[in-house]
Amino acid sequence: MKILIAYYSKTGNTQFVAEKLAEELSKENTVEVKKIELKKPLGIFKGSWEAIRGKEPEILDLGISPADYDMVCIGCPIWAFNPHPAFNSIVSQCGSLSGIKTAVFATHGGQKKNALGKMVERVKDKGAEKVLYADFMVEDKEKTARKIESFAINLLSGF
Repeated sequence: MKILIAYYSKTGNTQFVAEKLAEELSKENTVEVKKIELKKPLGIFKGSWEAIRGKEPEILDLGISPADYDMVCIGCPIWAFNPHPAFNSIVSQCGSLSGIKTAVFATHGGQKKNALGKMVERVKDKGAEKVLYADFMVEDKEKTARKIESFAINLLSGF
């Protein structure tokens, strides 16, 4: 199976999750990891405001098409109880997810409220039928790594 993991990370936590997930999934699959880069960086205050408002900042072209993959996983941090604005941008630009196994994941430092629900709805709006999801509070990397391993197993068996 060919899998894409696209993620945005500001502090490295989401990058840690994306790389560990890629490590787990690549044992039996071809995995491509793409980091989402903003054209203009967002500070925490402006970024949080844009997250609350569901904004879509400009991102660099990743040169990908979901149609080229069997599974697409998209991850980001949660800011102000919402997915980071980069998540909104990549989902808007990625084209149809119809017929593609889709997963979302998020990192956070505490309260997440309905951020994952918003992420799931956004990819469903792009045609994803069934969406698997997980959130990670990256404090203890060993504990987080075990949770990522479980998520990878669910991804491979849950569709």
